Amino acid sequence: MSKITAPGPGSFLQILPSTEISGARSLQLPELSVGETVEAAIVRQLGAGRFVVQLKDSLIPARSELFFCAGDRVSVAVERLTPDVLLRITGGSAGGSRGILDFFPGNRIGAPSLMNFFVEVSKLSKAPAEAPLLPGPETRSLDSLLSLVRSLIVSRETLADPLFIRNYILNLGILYEKMLFREQKMKEGVVGSAPSRGTLKGLLLEMAGDPDLSEDDLMKGSDETKTGRNTLSRVVNSGLGAIETEQWLNLFLQETEGRCILSIPLLMDGRILMQNLLIRCDKDGEGTGGEERSFHVTLYLDLDVLGKLIADVAMRGDRIGCALRFEEEDGCRLFSPCLEELGERLKTAGYQLDYLSCTRDPMAAGDRDIFKNQLLLHTLGEVNCFA
Repeated sequence: MSKITAPGPGSFLQILPSTEISGARSLQLPELSVGETVEAAIVRQLGAGRFVVQLKDSLIPARSELFFCAGDRVSVAVERLTPDVLLRITGGSAGGSRGILDFFPGNRIGAPSLMNFFVEVSKLSKAPAEAPLLPGPETRSLDSLLSLVRSLIVSRETLADPLFIRNYILNLGILYEKMLFREQKMKEGVVGSAPSRGTLKGLLLEMAGDPDLSEDDLMKGSDETKTGRNTLSRVVNSGLGAIETEQWLNLFLQETEGRCILSIPLLMDGRILMQNLLIRCDKDGEGTGGEERSFHVTLYLDLDVLGKLIADVAMRGDRIGCALRFEEEDGCRLFSPCLEELGERLKTAGYQLDYLSCTRDPMAAGDRDIFKNQLLLHTLGEVNCFA
């Protein structure tokens, strides 16, 4: 199917309300006219897809689906002034990349493939009809797979684990190759367990190498056994592909944008929903000790009662600040009475609380869309010639 790509909305800067920025020396929009071309300098990042931009002599908060670093300069043409100010990017000295989209053109990446894997395994866990049809060794492998996957899903059983995020990264297998390298270094003269064998990727690789799941042996045995082996083989291949996608995505993001993204499965009313966690390490304080560095963590949550919300968390050493932004007023109203309890829990965990807020933010939905567009194949602005 052929497609012709036209300029999409990612090539624009949209001016945000002045309430999005504090500490600026000027919040007044400079005089602009439609069609005028001016230079915009990226001063700093406010969050996912949001920046402080110097436009003429003013500092203005703006939104864009492109990725910029502080110091980048772009030429912009004034597209419109009402109902909002829209600036079309016409060129630049640096930046202006859609991040991962430009590195993996034509591929759909991120949470969907991992979610599909967890959903498939969840179906086997609820009604493992194929398990009794498999020979003994393969049934034991399936049992190990189901047990490991259950430990990776946020549920009533795993919610009490204070180190769940850390264990999720290790047990999923995102660091599988690094752990293998470490094991190789420890082999001579050191007796110890092989941590990579307890990871999901390690288990899936072992299962993929099982001779009984080879293409030739998939067709051996009764029809029921063939069905069981085909199901297991499909799940194994799906899982390996999903984890490797997560690895490549985070490797690229860490090297180019100084951030990483985790897609975490959440069990809710019998359904698997993927929640996204974005971690950005600021360069401020780099090289002066780990406790001096600041981190920004953003959680994109979609919950059954509270609805959609974005939690923006800033951390430096034992200090923490958290701003909860709800897309709907109902979610904000329901959570507000719990804000004091959340603050006490953070203090009990050893944090000094800088700020904690809960608001209904009309910009939250747009910020979520920008985040999703940075991870998925950007199809806006494409014309399907055969539709």
